[in-house]
Parts: sequence; C-alpha cells; structure tokens
Amino acid sequence: MKLKLQQEVYEFLNRADEIDNLFNLINNKMNEEHLQLSYLIIDEIPIYQKYYEYFEKNIDTIEMVEVICNQLKGLVDETLSSAYNYMKNAIAKIKSLSEEFYKNPKAETWSDLADMFEGVLWIIDTQSRIDQIKNLKEIINDYSLWNEYVQLVKKMMAILPDLEVAMNNHDNVLIGDLLLYEMLPFVEESVEKIGFLIPDEGVDYVS
Repeated sequence: MKLKLQQEVYEFLNRADEIDNLFNLINNKMNEEHLQLSYLIIDEIPIYQKYYEYFEKNIDTIEMVEVICNQLKGLVDETLSSAYNYMKNAIAKIKSLSEEFYKNPKAETWSDLADMFEGVLWIIDTQSRIDQIKNLKEIINDYSLWNEYVQLVKKMMAILPDLEVAMNNHDNVLIGDLLLYEMLPFVEESVEKIGFLIPDEGVDYVS
C-alpha cells in the first residue's frame, strides 16, 4: 500500500506488523512540520476516527492512504485571534452586566450572563487544548508570554465556582462584584497578553 503525506509518497507492505511503522512515520512527520491531523482518506473513503481499528480490519486490501493535515501554527493563530476578539468585546459587556446586576437584572440580563459564562468556558478549553500541543515553544510567538496568559486563564477559571453559586442563589450584588472586581481585571489583562501572541495584533497524532 502507498502512503501520501505532504506531497511525499511512501510504500508499506500490507501486513499487520507494518501498521505501527506507518503510524510512526505519520506522527513523526506531523511533529517535525508542526502539522495537525484532520482525517485520512483510505482508498478514496474519508476516515475520521478509529484509524488503527480500520487498518487492522482492512490491512489486506488497502491500496492508498492519504493524510489530510492542517498547519498547526495557523490553527493556533486563528484560535488565539478568536479568543482575543471575544475577550476584547467582552470587556464592555462585563461592565454593563455588572451595572445591571447592581440595579434590577431583567431576563435578558440573566441570558447574557449565561452566554458570558459559556464564553469563559470556551476560553478555558481553547487555552487547555493549545497548552497540550507538543513543541508549542516552536509554534507560539512568545512562550513566556503564553505562560503568563495561561496563569490568567487559570485565575479566571477559579472565579467560576463562586459565580455559579451566586447565579444559583440569585445573589445580584455578589454577581456584580465578581464581574466587576474579579472577572473584568483578568479579562482586560488577558487581552493585553494575547494581543502580543497573534501575528496581526502587536494568531497531533494518529492512533
């Protein structure tokens, strides 16, 4: 069978003991070139998961394997850019939300708060995913600054349990305080940090 990866073509025997060799080659190439696996095309059939299992079941008949990858740095930059834009826009929203909770929050206010809560969870998730990338030091613009951003996100994450309790108890004053004096400073500083990590602002493994 043939393996096509980044314009290069490799040949492997159709044997079960060759699967590990094939996967190791793919993983090493992706690691060297900072790529992220998107999916495989095996004999013109797109395969999105359980790759090893598919190979084990079809090893005798597979003729062509094409590896579809994305440039990892481009994906990281795009994700950071999205996070930057979200948090930049969130600053004004957090201020207005805190004011509304100090007064008399409406149903729309509670809906906006829930949306913001989900947005912060997304920020935490993207930070965690990026931080797990191997050789991140070679991909991120400033690894030291990235680690400072990671610490800020962790501090934001630490606020969420108190915010959730306040939301459940409808403690409007506490919600306003948490937004204005806890969440807002971390978001503002995160915007400053992440702004230097994305190019325009001065934005795995097969098994």
